Amino acid sequence: MKPEDLLLDDSFLAWYFRSDDQHWSHWEKRRATDPQIRQEMDDAVKMLEALMASNVNVSPHQLKDARVSLIDRIENWEKQQTETPRRPLFRKLLPWMGAAASIVLILFMGWWFTAESGEDVYYADRGSTRQIVLPDGSTVDLNANSKLTTHIVNGKDREVWLDGEAYFTITKQPDGSKFIVHTGDLDVEVLGTEFNVRGLQEKTEVVLESGKVQLHLKEAADMKVIMEPGELAEFSKVSGQLTKRDVNTRIYTSWKEGKIIFENAGASEIAQILRERYHVNVKVEEGSILGEFNGIFPSDDVNVVVTALEKTYPGRIKAQNDTIIIRK
Repeated sequence: MKPEDLLLDDSFLAWYFRSDDQHWSHWEKRRATDPQIRQEMDDAVKMLEALMASNVNVSPHQLKDARVSLIDRIENWEKQQTETPRRPLFRKLLPWMGAAASIVLILFMGWWFTAESGEDVYYADRGSTRQIVLPDGSTVDLNANSKLTTHIVNGKDREVWLDGEAYFTITKQPDGSKFIVHTGDLDVEVLGTEFNVRGLQEKTEVVLESGKVQLHLKEAADMKVIMEPGELAEFSKVSGQLTKRDVNTRIYTSWKEGKIIFENAGASEIAQILRERYHVNVKVEEGSILGEFNGIFPSDDVNVVVTALEKTYPGRIKAQNDTIIIRK
């Protein structure tokens, strides 16, 4: 199967847009068991994203004519389906359309509905990251197991909603429009900058690498906090407090390079990183004190970290079933 064939497959498109759980599971299983299919799917995704990211100038007159034509085709097709099961419109049109024309139709329909709503949804699955180029030229590196919903409309403030973690590189716009990242507890407002946002169950973190951002606490609309480069702002859901401190920003952004950094980490910090970054269970025995732990490790293999900890602290680190125990 060629990548362009996948672009014409309803089931594959349902997998790509995550619009149907059954089709999603079907293609995920095929990816896991067939390396050739996985490569073809990856190639098809690149083609689709490249085409969808391309800029197409359409005059108002052309757009009006295209909409009228498309609506007429839908209405005529629906009349013909009164006695037979309905199928997607572009599937009905495929027998007489070439691959290029079919892709154009799919992309036009996607562009049409996106232009109407200005909204797109992006996912990064567990174990993989994803880079997104937004219509304004800004880029977003979406960390694993995260979701980003965007609302980008010309002439209005650019807004996105983040569930998980992402690194943003924002382009300043000539019209001065703001870029706003909404999380569960904070709104991050910027003009042009690079920063990392991570929303966890008990806290939300913002780390600023360059530029300037302004934070709005949703529970206190009049509370605004300005961040400077090299700062971390953390909102605790337990205490309801927002605090700032200077940090080594690379520790918080190294996941983009597939790395996790430990810098002068003690027992509690080691446990915290293992839980938050590697998603493993950690038990710290009361009174456990370890010397400072340093190192750079792959973000996708916790066993490398555990092995290093065992060698650094002999007899103090134990992996038991699915739990890592830090002993006294």
